[in-house]
Amino acid sequence: GFEELKLADMSLNVLVPALANVLNQIKPNILYIPNRSDAHSDHRAVFEALVACTKSFRFPFIEQILMCEVISETDFNLNLPEQVFTPNYFVDITDQWVYKKQAMEIFADQLLPYPQTRNVSTMEALNRYRGSLINTEYAEAFMALKIIVR
Repeated sequence: GFEELKLADMSLNVLVPALANVLNQIKPNILYIPNRSDAHSDHRAVFEALVACTKSFRFPFIEQILMCEVISETDFNLNLPEQVFTPNYFVDITDQWVYKKQAMEIFADQLLPYPQTRNVSTMEALNRYRGSLINTEYAEAFMALKIIVR
């Protein structure tokens, strides 16, 4: 229910309880969070709020925290050492690629013309590249921030 492009203006005292409430309702064991240095201000605000929601004693059901790579946001950040996205967790999405493509096409108004990065062609190229790193056709890459093995 929050307004787009306004999250960075909101207090963490508002965002953290709202997100904590959602987490406590859903109880996910894997938390996919935006990259801390994405160019999109809403992504950075959500990252900061979710970091507060990752304490194991408050959210014991969260066993993995994976920082996402978001095309046209993660790659648009400044190339500073503390902002580099270094993937260390890969998921083979070969069997799901067609569904990902269909989902992106639903949001056609958010896509940009090639050769800009936010389009289906460039997304496919990135997923093919990430797949080649793990010897598969398509993959998504993440930065694992926390993994608990029980």
